[in-house]
Amino acid sequence: MGLCEEPGVIHHGHGSGYSLVSIAHKMGAERILLLGYDMKYAPDYDGKAQKIGSAPRHYFGEYEPHLQHWPSVSVKDGVHLELVDLYRSIHEQGLVEIVCCTPGSALEGVIPSMDIADA
Repeated sequence: MGLCEEPGVIHHGHGSGYSLVSIAHKMGAERILLLGYDMKYAPDYDGKAQKIGSAPRHYFGEYEPHLQHWPSVSVKDGVHLELVDLYRSIHEQGLVEIVCCTPGSALEGVIPSMDIADA
């Protein structure tokens, strides 16, 4: 999917972070550093059964129960495959430099990675 090149239009994906990357690109960012983008769910996550599993779905922790949502996503071995593919498409498109600065992210090896201290 990548980033939309049409003025005034952004693509959206399986999370607000993907939309934020699109907005940053539209606002002229040349380099985007991703912090807190681990792209992982617990291996025992089951969205259809609304079961979080043994670990929070977000880097910052799980949302309060009244804010939780249950997206239909492809998760394999705890990795949010569809979202990883969306970030891969941004990198391959080459319109903006995108770098993962989240230790242990599923994006490592998919897009360039570095320690935030080196950024």
